[in-house]
Amino acid sequence: MQFTEYGRGGFVSGTFGYCSTLKYAKVDVYFFGEILMELITGEPSSDHDGVKIAEWAQPVIGMSLFRKDYSFIDEKLKEKLNENELIRMSRCALACVHCYPDHRPQMSQVVEVLAGNALPDTLK
Repeated sequence: MQFTEYGRGGFVSGTFGYCSTLKYAKVDVYFFGEILMELITGEPSSDHDGVKIAEWAQPVIGMSLFRKDYSFIDEKLKEKLNENELIRMSRCALACVHCYPDHRPQMSQVVEVLAGNALPDTLK
């Protein structure tokens, strides 16, 4: 996207990987969840076939957390994150991309969990 395309009203131009198909109030939370998934996995928001990261990463991350198998994590992060940080980030990402917008947490809740001030179980 060129700089001159910013500010155009009426349609979205640029990277469509960040566009949620759900047009509800908590779209910003959904976007943040996608970004967290990108950071955790090191993968782009959508692949060449247009498959969004939330579609494939949600079941992978969920099952991996259950099994305590963290093979989904980006190699660059493996040495930098401890297990608790990884779990907090992953649980926040999963909550943010919930298929029902009403079940997504508020950003303030996500911030508290990521900061370590609240448990991931407090997310919606």
